[in-house]
This record gives sequence, C-alpha cells and structure tokens, in this order.
Amino acid sequence: AGNHHTLIVVGGRVFAVGSDEFGQVGGRGETPEEHDQRRWQPQLVEGLPFDDPVVRVSAGICHSAAQTASGRVFLWGCGSNGQLGDFSLPAGGATREVDLNAIAQQCRAAIGATADPTPAARI
Repeated sequence: AGNHHTLIVVGGRVFAVGSDEFGQVGGRGETPEEHDQRRWQPQLVEGLPFDDPVVRVSAGICHSAAQTASGRVFLWGCGSNGQLGDFSLPAGGATREVDLNAIAQQCRAAIGATADPTPAARI
C-alpha cells in the first residue's frame, strides 16, 4: 500500500483504490483538481499490457509500479522528484514502461564502471 492508495493484483491485472491525485490509482496521469480524486471502488489501472500478466506491484507515497511475468517494469503517478526514472515527467504521469538497461547504465556511469558484467537486474 502507498500513502493514500492500495494496489491489488487479480488474475494478472492491477486494480487500485484510494487517492488518485497524481494518477497513482488509474494510471491516466494527474487528476484535475476540480474532479473528485478519491477512488472508492477498484479501478483497473490503464496502460499495462494485457498479454503479459502482472506478477508484482509496489506502491510509493504517490506513485505506483508493476512488474510483468516477462520482467517488464511499468511506473505511474507522481514523477516530479524523478521517482519514475525521468526528471522531465510532470507531477502526475500516465503509466509508462521503464528501460531497466538504461537505468543500470546510468548507475554504472555514476560509479565509474565501464563494463557490464551482468544484465540489468530484475526487480
């Protein structure tokens, strides 16, 4: 569970309830302020693949993550602090796939490593 939202996996699909202020519930991006941002009934998260079932989820304070059976990773919700892996994203980002190899390369560069001894770790 996140700060104000909960993720539920049923049959490889992700549903969510709670605050959708930053799009962390529905995966559609930031909810306009004039709309009720609370989701009382489970909402199917948009933007996740239907042909690759979700096997793991994680909820942050105002962002969410899912990993599929094939190892693909998707993030959505608040990204203004870089928690979605891209500092150019708005406060509320729609569901998007993360390139783990690119992130692993950034990590190696940060420590001065030049060789890739192993493939990017799966979450």
